[in-house]
Amino acid sequence: MARPSHQPRRRISAFALSGFLAFVFVLIAAVVPVAYIVETPGPVFNTLGKVEDTDKDVVEITGAQTYPTDGQLNMLTVGVVGGPDRHMSALRAFIGLVKGTETVVPTESLYPLEITGEQVSQTNTAQMTSSQDVATAAALSELGMDYTVRMRVAEDPADGPARGKVTQGETVLAINGKEVEGPDALQTIHGEVEKGQPVELRLESEGQQRTETIQPTMLDGEHRMGVLLDQDFDFPVDVKFNLDNVGGPSAGTVFALTIIDKLTEGPLAGDKKVAGTGAITADGTVQPIGGARQKVAAADDAGSEYFLSPRGNCPEALEAAENREITVIGIDNLHAARTALEDIAEDRTSDLPSCSADK
Repeated sequence: MARPSHQPRRRISAFALSGFLAFVFVLIAAVVPVAYIVETPGPVFNTLGKVEDTDKDVVEITGAQTYPTDGQLNMLTVGVVGGPDRHMSALRAFIGLVKGTETVVPTESLYPLEITGEQVSQTNTAQMTSSQDVATAAALSELGMDYTVRMRVAEDPADGPARGKVTQGETVLAINGKEVEGPDALQTIHGEVEKGQPVELRLESEGQQRTETIQPTMLDGEHRMGVLLDQDFDFPVDVKFNLDNVGGPSAGTVFALTIIDKLTEGPLAGDKKVAGTGAITADGTVQPIGGARQKVAAADDAGSEYFLSPRGNCPEALEAAENREITVIGIDNLHAARTALEDIAEDRTSDLPSCSADK
C-alpha cells in the first residue's frame, strides 16, 4: 500500500516559517532605533499674510508708513524625523531613502553626539531670533534707512587669547582705532583680526571705557581672538515676527523681502506666488542653507511659481525641481532677490538670474 506524501505539508510549513521570519524582520525594523535623521518637507508660511487662525500679520511693522501687499511670499521649513532624544526606526529610514522628497543623513552630520533635544530647540530659537534682527538690518540697509548696531561680548571666554581680558556684556567700540558700528561691524573686526597682528579693543561697560590688547591665534585655518560676539541693533522701526515653533536662520532672506515689501508702495512681486529660502547677513549677502530639496517640494506643493535659491544650493534645488512646474532663481544677495521679484511682477521673466547645476 502506498504511503501518503507529506511534501505539501512541508511546503506549507516552510512557507509559514518564511512568512513568520519576514514578519519578525519588519517588526524589528519598525521598532529598532537607528542613528539617522530623515529631513522632510515642512509647513509653508505666507509671510505677507496672517498667522493661521488669528488676525495677526506674520510680520508686523510699526513706527513707519506701511503699504498693502498682494500675492504670496512663502517661507519654507524642513521637518526632521529622529535626532537627539527622538528615536527613529530602521523602517522609517528606509522609507525616507526611497522617497524622492526626503533625505536620510547620519545624526552626527547635523548634531553633536552629546547634544540634547532641549539644547537643539534652544539653539534653533536663538538662531531664528538672530536671523530676524539681521533680516531687519539687511532690509533697512537695502532701503537706505539708517540704524545703529554695536558688537557685544556674548559670553566670558573659557579659554584662548581673550580669556580674562573681555567680559560678557561689554560693548566693543573700536578695534585698532577703527569704529565698530553699522552693517559692516563684523567685517571690520574680521578684517583686523585676519591680519594676525595684535589687536587693540576699546571696550565699554556701564559707561566706563578701557582698552585691551589681544594676540589672535590660528584656528581651523583662520586667525581668531576667541571672543564670541553678538550684534546689538537699534532700529528706527519696530518689526515683530509672530511665528511660533519655527527655528533656524534660513528664513532671513524671505523676512527681509517681506519687510521691504511692506515698507514700499506696490506689491513687490505683484500677485505672483513666490517662495524662497536663504540665511542672510546684515549687508544683504544670501547664504546657503540645508534642506533645499525638501523646500523646493514644499514650495511646489503650495502652488509657488518661483523659488528663490541661494547660489550654493542651486544644484540640489534644480534637481528637486525636475518634473515640477516651478522656476528656480539663483540669488547672491538681497538686492538681486528684490530685483527678481520686481521683474516677476512686471512679467520680465526672460532675464531672471538663473541657477546652474554646478553652482
